[in-house]
Amino acid sequence: MRVAAADYADPASLDAAFAGAEQVLIVSVVEGDRVALHRNAIEAAERAGVRHVVYTSAPYADTTSMLLAADHRGTEEVLAASGLTVTVLRNAWYVENYTGRVDTLREHGLVGAAGEGRVSIALRREYAEAAAAVLLDPAERGRVHELGGEPVTLEQVAAAISAATGETITYTDLPVEGFRDVLAGSGMPDPLPTIFADVDRAIRDGEPGRRPRRAHRIGRPPPDAARRRGARGAAGLTPVGGGP
Repeated sequence: MRVAAADYADPASLDAAFAGAEQVLIVSVVEGDRVALHRNAIEAAERAGVRHVVYTSAPYADTTSMLLAADHRGTEEVLAASGLTVTVLRNAWYVENYTGRVDTLREHGLVGAAGEGRVSIALRREYAEAAAAVLLDPAERGRVHELGGEPVTLEQVAAAISAATGETITYTDLPVEGFRDVLAGSGMPDPLPTIFADVDRAIRDGEPGRRPRRAHRIGRPPPDAARRRGARGAAGLTPVGGGP
C-alpha cells in the first residue's frame, strides 16, 4: 500500500498522488471554493489517465433547492463534461451531524427548523462502505446512487440520542429565520448560518427525506434502525438508490 499526501489546492500534489491509479475517490471538501478545488482533482485524474472517478455528492443534487447542494451540482456538471467514467454517490445526512455535538445537546437540546419533516440519515462508515463497494464492483460504475438510511424527524433524533445517553434531549422547532439567528449567535461565520438553516427548511419541505428513485442495495443489509439513529451507531450498510 502506498500512502501519499495531497492537497486539493495543490495540483502538483494531486498529480503525484494519482500517478498510476486506475480509480479515484474524490471526497467533497468542506470549505473554500469547492467547485474549483474539486475541478483540480478531476483534472489531475484526467492527466493521470484514471479510468473511473467516484465523487461524494449531496442528495438529489441535480434537482434539490437546498443551498448546500449548489457546489455539488456544479461539481457534477464538471464531471459530466470531463469524459471520465464517473460514479456519483449522493450521500444523505450523517448521524454524526447530531451525535458529534452531544455535549452541546445536553446543555441546550437540539434546535432546528425542520418541523415534522424527515431526513434520511446513516453513519459515515456506512457511506464509506458504499463507496468501497462501488470501487470494487464494475457493475456499479457510471451511475448515480442516492444513498441514505431511514428517514426520521429531528424529534426522533433527539429521542434516540436521549435513549443512547440516558439523558433527556429535547427538540425545539423554530422558524427558519429564527434558527438562522441562533446559528449566527453561536459564532458561526457567514454565510453558513443561512446555508444550514436552509438545510432544515429543505427537511421541512420533504427534500432530504425522499425515498430513492429506484431501490438498489450494495453490500450487507441495513443495520437495526434504532441503533443506526442512536449515538452508539451500528455496523452495516444502508439501502442505496441507483439511477442512470
